[in-house]
Amino acid sequence: MQEKKKQKKKKNIPYLGKNILYFCDYCCLPIVKSNICPRCGKKIKRVPITPPYDVRPATKQDIKEILRLIKQNFGVRKKIFSLNDVMLLNHVGSEDQMDEIVYYGNIIGIRRYDLVYRRWTIKLNAYGLLLIEKEIKKNWVIVDDGAIKNILNGSNALIPGITCADIRIKKDNYIAILDKNRKVIAGGIAKIDEKERRKQLRGTYAKNYVAVKNRTLRKIKKTTWEEVIEANSSIINDISKESIHFIRRIKDELKLPVAVSFSGGKDSLVTLDLALKALPEENLKIFFIDTGIEFPQTVSYVKKLSKKMNFKDNLKVKKVKTRIFWNAFQKFGPPGRDYRYCCKFAKLAPIRELILQNYTDGKCISLVGQRRYESYARATADIWQNHYMPLNIFCFLSLQFHKYSVPEPPGYKLALLFLQNFRHLYTFSLQA
Repeated sequence: MQEKKKQKKKKNIPYLGKNILYFCDYCCLPIVKSNICPRCGKKIKRVPITPPYDVRPATKQDIKEILRLIKQNFGVRKKIFSLNDVMLLNHVGSEDQMDEIVYYGNIIGIRRYDLVYRRWTIKLNAYGLLLIEKEIKKNWVIVDDGAIKNILNGSNALIPGITCADIRIKKDNYIAILDKNRKVIAGGIAKIDEKERRKQLRGTYAKNYVAVKNRTLRKIKKTTWEEVIEANSSIINDISKESIHFIRRIKDELKLPVAVSFSGGKDSLVTLDLALKALPEENLKIFFIDTGIEFPQTVSYVKKLSKKMNFKDNLKVKKVKTRIFWNAFQKFGPPGRDYRYCCKFAKLAPIRELILQNYTDGKCISLVGQRRYESYARATADIWQNHYMPLNIFCFLSLQFHKYSVPEPPGYKLALLFLQNFRHLYTFSLQA
């Protein structure tokens, strides 16, 4: 008997960790880290999302934007999704922002910012096109019966096979390729304007990017984020305990005072909450750097939170003059993910000053909340020293899920946040 060959990983895709997202079709719930549904006990499937698996819930604003893009591109006026639906966005690699859309366990397409046209676009896959099939009013093309078989086998839509098409189709539009009964058979990318197509007798009209071979739409039993949190609660609690143990262990081993670098965002909020629970007797210092270009809402939120969580006396704020950033901007241009010159003067230098002011020997453990799947460096080390501050130990808090009840950062609107960092998962309530 011939042994099965191991499936090779695709090249040029950042595999920074395991895909821990599963979905129970019976309960209609996303489950993390387990292929057994905690609610029904059935074996469940892993959702085949694209690496590096940086998943988060879609906010109501995200869903509104996705609905707007579908309406803009395909003329769909009916609300295919509810704003309260369980939808996830998986951030994937691109020249700019791009998210894979996961709707109740089904990947339905991608939302991407197009740098050439300077606009958001939506590219639906076969499942996504089936979802909107009956509502397509724009960017459609109907092909004759003789072209269907070839298109289903991956061939492009050719001009001679077109019977009619939406006059509004422009080059590079994502289009729906339909049969005479207006059933979708493929998704395409227009190679010419429809007005130009009507002047030509031959050539390629649209590149076929996905053929709709399977016409099965899974029956969806809509669930809520509260149900998602409840179903994952035992996993969340175990991970939170492990995280608290990690903080205490590092503190005991290094025998240094502990500080939390707090930015006012979701990752560092979870880190702060866990640090306070792990070391309730510790005189934790909370460092906040006002970089000079922070949103006023963030600065206000940090102050309010310090009162709510009773760390007002231990909150140490360092304000960076706004002109420092803009002077550097004039010389070096806009900073980027691989060109973070601003971190040196807007974060590291002021944090170093706070450390020297608050610790006599200039040494401490600084807890930092960051996501594993943001970069290779963050995926491969949870304790490190920055060469700009060699006396200090930095810890990426190994978290993904955490449940807590504190005021949430401004701008976040959902109930569950997949922040897949290292080993853990954390949740929190969000409001508009």
